[in-house]
Amino acid sequence: MLVKSIDRDAEKVLMDTVDACARMPSQKGQILFCAFSALEESIPPKVLNETLKSVLSDQEAECYVCSDRDTFIYWKTSLENEHSLIIKAIQDNYPRAFLSVRPDKIFKSFNTSTEIEDLRSMILGKIALLTKTTSPQEQKQNLLSLSPLQSTLLKKAQERRATRSKTEILVVEDQDFSRKLLMGLMQKEHLCYGAKNAAEAIQYFVEQAPDIIFLDIELPDHDGHCLAKLFRQLDTRAFIVMVTGNNYQKDVDRAKENGVNGFIAKPYNKQSIYNAVQSFLQSKQGRA
Repeated sequence: MLVKSIDRDAEKVLMDTVDACARMPSQKGQILFCAFSALEESIPPKVLNETLKSVLSDQEAECYVCSDRDTFIYWKTSLENEHSLIIKAIQDNYPRAFLSVRPDKIFKSFNTSTEIEDLRSMILGKIALLTKTTSPQEQKQNLLSLSPLQSTLLKKAQERRATRSKTEILVVEDQDFSRKLLMGLMQKEHLCYGAKNAAEAIQYFVEQAPDIIFLDIELPDHDGHCLAKLFRQLDTRAFIVMVTGNNYQKDVDRAKENGVNGFIAKPYNKQSIYNAVQSFLQSKQGRA
């Protein structure tokens, strides 16, 4: 079994491969997107290659390693479940990389016969980030602009919200200890996931449409107030609670202007978090 790794101009080479797939829709294949940039620990290429060899046996595979460590794995197949086997094998062979993140936030599979346009949109977005030189201010503004694909994903996530059995909560906090502590106070009864910056927060928001968002004001790549304003504009039903160590009146006033539902100053306690969640549940009952 041969695994070919492409890391030079991987995004552009991958686009050529996808275009070739589009010209031959009868040739079935799978592409597995692996958001390895979201992992705190990198998966060594050797581990990935050995994993693919163990699952795909006599098939050939191509690994496109992007500049941000995200990886696209392409192989020709007519089977539908091989991507699931690869995902499980990667987790089994390198479990410590997935200790703090859910696998469904890392992997996404594409069928080259039926999902080529969604795949193209994702790759074009990566190419745009590589080729577009912007100022820090422009980069922040671009971060808050959703692509058409992201808008579609958000709409689908919002539709799924009505069928949830558990409240889903997003904790946006750049400090690992604080993020894990806050999640730990709620994850026994609710489904929680964490983001350490605005970029990750937007990704979770788009893909999951969380019911409640605990949002820190000071983030490394953007201002929490701007993020709260964006979330409120995109989703009027999102329940947003600002959490900050700076209990300044100006922050409280700005949070209210952005339509947030609550404001908690650090150090917070279990009761204040519980009260915020209960406030959401009561508002949900009122809408029912």
